[in-house]
Amino acid sequence: MSYSRPKLVMALGSSGGYRAFLDIMQSVDPELKRNGAIYFLEHVGPSDEERDLYKEAGIDMDDSLVDDGRVLDSRLHFQPHVYEVRGQRDYVHVIAPDSKNTKLLFRQVKPDKRMLGFSYNIRNAFDAGYADDIMLIFMSGMGDDGLNAFDYAKERKSKILIQEPETAIIEESPMIMMRGAIYSKTPHLVLEPGEIGNRINNFMF
Repeated sequence: MSYSRPKLVMALGSSGGYRAFLDIMQSVDPELKRNGAIYFLEHVGPSDEERDLYKEAGIDMDDSLVDDGRVLDSRLHFQPHVYEVRGQRDYVHVIAPDSKNTKLLFRQVKPDKRMLGFSYNIRNAFDAGYADDIMLIFMSGMGDDGLNAFDYAKERKSKILIQEPETAIIEESPMIMMRGAIYSKTPHLVLEPGEIGNRINNFMF
């Protein structure tokens, strides 16, 4: 069976991101999820309470965790801990083409400052050819990780959604992304989680 690169939704969050993503997914049509990859990246690992919430919603995080050699395909992919913290981890996963450049895989690599966080993962997707077939979603959290991808996203007509800050547990990152998008004149939408889920449905349709 030949590989067809899926449409890609990258959902990006840190503190409060697990709650926001769960709220988003409750509005996503289960049938439409089969039409593309939803890739959730987190700066932090889930708490036991967050794991329980996902289980109650019928989402098995462990079954969806990325590992070395997994193909980026039409399913839900989870990658917690996208930051190396003081050398506590000895590898990170990145999206990369396979040796024949026929499909995209999650590769296990030694961590490097250039490879950490959302920005590197987003840039890898762009380098792999994603353009108007990628949607970037910035959710609750702290910091500006991913902001420097806006110029690439604007050039490629990629879709950018930002969680409405008032609905976020931590407003800092959504606020920074809003200001950055306005400053760089990057088209974007600011939406509450349920409406983000509806936009994913439209994107995957």
